[in-house]
Amino acid sequence: MAQLAEKFRANNGLYQVIRKDKDVHIIYDKLSQITGYAFYQPAVIDDKWIKKSISRPSL
Repeated sequence: MAQLAEKFRANNGLYQVIRKDKDVHIIYDKLSQITGYAFYQPAVIDDKWIKKSISRPSL
């Protein structure tokens, strides 16, 4: 647990909120270096991994 707390302090948090609005939430996990996407409505995003529009809610 102490190691996790140290990583939290060193990384200024365990995750970074990239986008959070009524259409989509995009979260970057600093420990695993994975980006998670949750689409609540049709949306268009353009980042380094996804460059397209989503027409249905999805995770």
